[in-house]
Order: sequence, then structure tokens, then C-alpha cells
Amino acid sequence: MDLIILQEIHLLLEEAEDFLFKHRRVGSGEIVPSRGRSGGIMVLWKNKSLEVKCVYKDEQCINCLIKQKNVRIFLVSGIYDSTNYMKRNEMWKMYKDLKMYHPWVIAGDMNCIRDSSDKLGGRDVTNSKAIRDFNSLIDEAGHMEVSFKGPKYTWTNNRKGNARVHARLDRVLVNSKWLDINMEMKEVHLQRV
Repeated sequence: MDLIILQEIHLLLEEAEDFLFKHRRVGSGEIVPSRGRSGGIMVLWKNKSLEVKCVYKDEQCINCLIKQKNVRIFLVSGIYDSTNYMKRNEMWKMYKDLKMYHPWVIAGDMNCIRDSSDKLGGRDVTNSKAIRDFNSLIDEAGHMEVSFKGPKYTWTNNRKGNARVHARLDRVLVNSKWLDINMEMKEVHLQRV
């Protein structure tokens, strides 16, 4: 594995920088530190096989232009979307308006579901504005979802009984240019511990 994206890292800036320093012989990385108990993104890569340039980063994303073996150039966006709809929508609009001529993968915690089958428990969510806007982003930007392995739901509120809610908030999206180069892509949902 040459590149990995982690979200909800639960590391403050000093802790994340310490992690990168300890592993500098293996590779490099970019960090968006956690805000209290939430958020945080880390994009890690092997120096031997990839040249990486961070082109934009804020509290919700890290966008890296990557050159692989002096041949392929592609964009990787590591996401931890805000739970605030307005902030999240600003980022979605930016991505929708971005005309990408390179292969592009967006991966991370979108903090939104695509339809009611992505949620188990809690209140019904039939055709909410957030769901419509999220699907519009994916459709208008020409992105497609990558299939995943592992448990369907990637988040839970950790409550007991009927109050428990599960949702699929984590996704990997690619554009058609990514499919053209047929790069191997895996989205793996890990078991909760």
C-alpha cells in the first residue's frame, strides 16, 4: 500500500507531527489535527514510489497532487466533512465547481448518507435536503462510488437498545478519469473495537 487516508485520527497537532517524525524513514504525510474529540485527517504515503504536493488543506480536507513513478498524476482528497450542514455544503460546492482534468479520488467521512438504506435506527430520513445536495454533488461532479468490503455501517452513536443509530458515512468517490487508468482501489471498513 503506497497511500493511506485516515480520518478521525484523534490526535492534536503535536501528537500527529510526532507520529510523522517517528515514521519518516518509511514515508511522509500531511495532517489536519483533531478539533477536541472530533475530526482530524492524515494522508500518509511512501516516499519511494510517490511524489506528493499538498495543494490545499483546511479543517475539512487535505488535497494532494500525486505523481506516481514519474508517469501518472492524480489528485487525492482526504475528507472529514463538518457535521454542520452549511460548512459541509461549502466544501461540496467547491468540489462540484472544480473541473479536474486528472484522475481524482475523494475518500473519507462525508458526515452524510446517500439514502435511507445507509442508516439503521433513529428518525426516518426520507429525501432530506442534505441527502439531495450530497447526491447532486456526486452526480454533477461525475463521481462514482467505489465498492467496499467489511461492515456496511461506519458510524454509531454508541447508545444502547432502541436509541442506537448506525450509518454509513465513510465513502470513496472517483471520477471517470480514475476509472480510465484502472488503478487498484480498495475501500475497507474495519470492524469496530
